[in-house]
Amino acid sequence: MPEIPIEIIEEILDHLYNDKQMLKVCSLVSRGFYPRTRHHLFQSIRISQILGDSMYRLRVLAHTSPHIFMHFKSAEIYSSYDSSTLRQAQLPLLLMANLTSLNIKNTSTSLKCFRMIIFSLPLLKSLILESITFDVEEIVDPSSNSFLADKPSLEKLHIHHLHSGSSDFLPFALRYRSVFLESLQEFYINMYNPRRKDLSLCSDIIRAASQFRTLKSLCVLGTSNCVLTQWFNVKPLMLPRRLQSLFFDIKYRALDGGTDVSAMQWFLNAFIQGHSPQLRHLENLHIDMTVKSFDDFVDEDEIWILFANLGLILSHIDTFRCLQLTYICDYQISEEIRRDMLSLTLENFPSLCEKDVVKIALHGTSVT
Repeated sequence: MPEIPIEIIEEILDHLYNDKQMLKVCSLVSRGFYPRTRHHLFQSIRISQILGDSMYRLRVLAHTSPHIFMHFKSAEIYSSYDSSTLRQAQLPLLLMANLTSLNIKNTSTSLKCFRMIIFSLPLLKSLILESITFDVEEIVDPSSNSFLADKPSLEKLHIHHLHSGSSDFLPFALRYRSVFLESLQEFYINMYNPRRKDLSLCSDIIRAASQFRTLKSLCVLGTSNCVLTQWFNVKPLMLPRRLQSLFFDIKYRALDGGTDVSAMQWFLNAFIQGHSPQLRHLENLHIDMTVKSFDDFVDEDEIWILFANLGLILSHIDTFRCLQLTYICDYQISEEIRRDMLSLTLENFPSLCEKDVVKIALHGTSVT
C-alpha cells in the first residue's frame, strides 16, 4: 500500500477542525498526525477557576509541555471574582505567544498582573473585559518601558458592565494608548450606573483613539443610567473622523426625569461638532430605545426635537446608508400601537425617509 502524502493527510485533518473527538482519535493513529491535530485541538481554551482542578492541571501542563501553548489563538478566563485566577493563569498565558484574542470574564485582579499578561502577548488583537474588577487603590508605575518592547496593538476592545470597580481601567488604557488605542478599529463600552467621571473618561478614551484615525466602529451603551445630577460638566463626546458605524442606547424617561434627554443631547452635540468633514465616512447609526409605557411614548417630549435635528444632520452625510431604530417595549404591541409608533417615528425623519434609509424594529412583551 503506497504511503499517503502528508499534504493529503493535513487537508483531511483540516476538514475535521471542529470535531475535537475525531481529532483526538486521529492523534492515536500515527505520530505523523500530531502536528496537524495539535494545531486544531489547541486553537482555543477556556480557563475556569470554578471547574474543579482545571486550573491546577493547566499549570502542570504548562510545566510539562510548554510547547503546546504556542498553538493557542483564543483564550477565555472565567471565575467568580476570585482575585487569584489571573495570577494562577499567568504562566500558561505567558506561554501563549501566538494568542490573538483574549476574553476575561467575572474576575478580580490587580492592574500590575493584568499589565504583565497583556503586554506579553505581542500578537493580541482582540480584548474583551466582562464584569472585571481592578484594585482601585493601586498605582501602576508607567516609568518602565520594558513592557513595551514587543507590545501588542489592539484592534478590538470591548468593555462590558463598566462599574466603579472597573473604571480604573480607562485611565490605565489612556496611559498605555500605544497598546490599547493606537490601532483600535472597534470599541464597545457598556456602562453600569455611570457617574460624571465615567462618562468623561469614556469621552477621553474615544477622543484619544480618534487621534490615530483607525477607529471605525463605536458602541456606547448605558449613558441613560447616569442620574441627572451627574450630567453637569461631563466632557463632550467627539466622534472619530473615520467612523463608519455608531451604536448607542436610550432609556426613554428612565430614572429621574431628563436623563434620556441629557444622554441624547450628549450624542447629538457630538454630531453637531463633528458634522463636516469629521463624519463624512459615517454609514450606519443604530439606536436602541427602551420604552416602559406607550402613553409616555406618544406624549410630546424634548427628545423628539433632538431626534429631528439628528435626522437633518444625517441627511447631509453622503455616505450614510442606514438609521436602525429598535424599540424595546415593556408592553404588548398591538397592530394599532405598532402603526402609531412607526408613524410617530417617521415624522421626525422626513429627509431620511425620502432616501429610504430608516429601519424600525419593535420588540414588546408580546406581539399581537
